[in-house]
Amino acid sequence: MRAWATGLFQPIRLRGKATPGPDTLAPSACEARGTPLALTRWQCARPLPHPSRCGGLYGTVLSRAYNMSALTNTTRILVIGATSTALNSFNSWLDQARLARTLVDVVLNETALNATSFGNYRVIHVPSSSFQTSGGLSNAMSNSLMRRRAFLSDYVNVLGGSLIVLTQDGQSNPYGFFPSPLVYVRTDYINVTASVNMPQISAPTDSVNLDHNAWHGYFTGPRDFAGIMQVLVSPL
Repeated sequence: MRAWATGLFQPIRLRGKATPGPDTLAPSACEARGTPLALTRWQCARPLPHPSRCGGLYGTVLSRAYNMSALTNTTRILVIGATSTALNSFNSWLDQARLARTLVDVVLNETALNATSFGNYRVIHVPSSSFQTSGGLSNAMSNSLMRRRAFLSDYVNVLGGSLIVLTQDGQSNPYGFFPSPLVYVRTDYINVTASVNMPQISAPTDSVNLDHNAWHGYFTGPRDFAGIMQVLVSPL
């Protein structure tokens, strides 16, 4: 499987062979071999004029996700369930990645989601939960997406599309739409350490500029973290 992940920021690619992982706490941020999925923390994700937060992590990841997607027959980007602050933040990352805002389609309810073919999009973005960010993904939309989990799995693993997901803290089934279940622990903390794999995602991002209040959780399993390669390690 391919995967990336973070408590603030978790890119996840879900393709290829799973990489063995440690028995210790899962990273707040990780990367794997495939199309990215990203999870995030608020301070790094704030809109302009803060493009350099966390070493410019978000704009860099979005650019990589777009360019590395196997779905080169389309230029479209799908945003699921984002309005107000959550959508404004994503628009600022588009600007950092030098991608036009006109490339984006937004779906806001289950009917529209069910009528959407994921294969028509080079990148799919799932915003932070509405419990963490105004205008973020509602619990109802999270559950709607969970009912399309098989389609999302095919989008990443079969079609090679790029999936970016921010923190789902507060949902009744956080990350329940992932193709493979991860054991999630909810807690806030500040300090994280970038692993030697971080430059594969964002070279300017390091252990210093990643520390802030607050990361919202971490993964403790399964053993190989569904193929996720660590790019961040929690000290908890």
